[in-house]
Amino acid sequence: MTAESMHRSWPSRQTLNEELFRRPPVPVPTGAWVLHTAYLQDTEQSARSIEQLRRGAAAGKRMAAGDGRSAEILRWGAGLLKWERHTEFTSYTWVLPGSPTEPFAPDSGIAEILDWQARIIGQMLVATRLRTLPEADTPLRAAAYAALDAEAPASLVLDGEAEIRVDCRIHPDDECTHVLLLDRGLGDARRSRLVQRLLEIETYRMLALLGFPVAQSLVHELHHLEERLQVLVAAVARVDAAAGADEDRQRLSDLLALASEIQRLSTTHVFRFDASLAYHELVENRLAGLREERLPGQQRLGSFLRRRLTPAMKTVGTVRQRLEMFAAHIDHTASLLRTRVELGLQQQNRELLASMNRRAALQLRLQQTLEGLSVVAISYYGVGLVYYLARALMSLGLRLDPYAAAGAAVPFAVAGAWWSVRRVKAILRTGDHIDPPD
Repeated sequence: MTAESMHRSWPSRQTLNEELFRRPPVPVPTGAWVLHTAYLQDTEQSARSIEQLRRGAAAGKRMAAGDGRSAEILRWGAGLLKWERHTEFTSYTWVLPGSPTEPFAPDSGIAEILDWQARIIGQMLVATRLRTLPEADTPLRAAAYAALDAEAPASLVLDGEAEIRVDCRIHPDDECTHVLLLDRGLGDARRSRLVQRLLEIETYRMLALLGFPVAQSLVHELHHLEERLQVLVAAVARVDAAAGADEDRQRLSDLLALASEIQRLSTTHVFRFDASLAYHELVENRLAGLREERLPGQQRLGSFLRRRLTPAMKTVGTVRQRLEMFAAHIDHTASLLRTRVELGLQQQNRELLASMNRRAALQLRLQQTLEGLSVVAISYYGVGLVYYLARALMSLGLRLDPYAAAGAAVPFAVAGAWWSVRRVKAILRTGDHIDPPD
């Protein structure tokens, strides 16, 4: 791919810049009631739910906020509705006028929201009711305090411009957690961003905890697998002269089966663990943005969440590290065992080559012996031919002693036979050959 084609495939400057404004906070006035829900939904389920919301919105009126694909703010009766589509969940936030007498109830419109929730597809993970009140509204503030748990975390935030109280219990009457925001001089923009931050804390802390039950369920299974690995490592470390290559190969097969099991667990759960750790980091980031100050006799929200959330996330991180370390230990053990098997094969090859060398040396000595015998045999037959030739000549009247002739031919026969054998060996050694007759 050329540099020019790469540049053409990049998004435009406008697209990149609009990313900063893709998920704007929903405007939240003082005295408003906010219902925030988050559902675990896939793309199709989210699209169907959002389409139902658009039909239920006030005449389909849409504010100029969001991109319409990942986030959008719609008119909903006397208030607003914002939805946001994330990787694995979708959040829905309604902002309506609050009841003048009930701190965590809207003035109207709750029936339509409950009707939509009854028809939604997906698993509800977060349901939070948030109420913003001016600090001067003493009667409603007292009612809100009474509706919250006495141990609910509370603190001053944003340099004392607001007070928050977060009741993380799920109330049986509305199945929601409750958040109270007392406005002590916040502007509209800061109030909206603070509400968004508090709702994100509620959402991300629940998403972060999704990996904790999974990590707990894997602890026992990992312990069992580690025991199996320890047995195999001990067997590999034990040098047993009687153990053969078949036993080593069986141990290697057991290690590969163990590695397959760990790979299955990693493939199934590592994404959930990584997501939990990432959500936990977002929770810490949002808590830091609150800039909490302690209220006398009250526990801060950050302290309350970290007291239980941090150990849970450490469990998730520890189990994830154990999976990685387990895979590394198996890989190292398998490498050692493969090395042993290879060394065994090399030793067998060396023994085989030594045996072949001994066999070749023996064959060479036999060949040399046969060469000597061949010279003797050829010489014997050559001298015999001279003897019979001399006898034949003597019968023709030639005065010739056959024995003398045979004796005189012995040196020549031996020399000729020896030269012939050497010649044949030289031809075979150099690769020369005698052309076959036509």
